[in-house]
This record gives sequence, C-alpha cells and structure tokens, in this order.
Amino acid sequence: MDLTLVEKNKNLNSLITMGANGFYPLFHESWIAEAEQLPRKKLTKKDQLTVKQVTKKILKHRNIERKKIILLSLPAEERNIFIRNFLNLVENKILDIGTELQ
Repeated sequence: MDLTLVEKNKNLNSLITMGANGFYPLFHESWIAEAEQLPRKKLTKKDQLTVKQVTKKILKHRNIERKKIILLSLPAEERNIFIRNFLNLVENKILDIGTELQ
C-alpha cells in the first residue's frame, strides 16, 4: 500500500492505529488467521496494484459495514493480499511507536 496514500487519508490511518491497538473492525478473525498462514513474501507489482485498487474501493465508503462488504465480495486471494499488507502497515506502526518510547 502506498505510504503517501495512508498519510493522506485519516480514515485509513485511524484503522491502522486501531489495528496497532489490537482492534481490527474490517476483518473477520478467520480472514486474519488465513492471511497470517500465508508465507511472507515481497509484494509483486500485480499485488501492489491489487492492494491499491482495494484500498481505493474501501476509502470510497465511510461506513465500516460497507467496507466489510467490499472485502467480503473480493476473491480470497485478493483479500488475503490486502489483509497481509494491512497487517504489515500495523506492524510498522507498532514499531514506530516503540521507537518513540525509547
């Protein structure tokens, strides 16, 4: 996911902050478990494009339930790519917070 896209969008940034606090309102627990079982790999250009497209679709809606519906309508592979990338952003946010505390 494009970092500038995250920085510019308060809505997405707040979702990442919630994730850093252990709350993932967009995802079902089974989706997270499924995405975490995938091997960690660098995103390909195709994966990056997928994440960007899904992000844009999600950001068009303000309501969490509508955002969930977008994710629900995606093929499992695309949803897993998006969730995996989102979890990486949350992990980076947690690491940033940790360095601020030191």
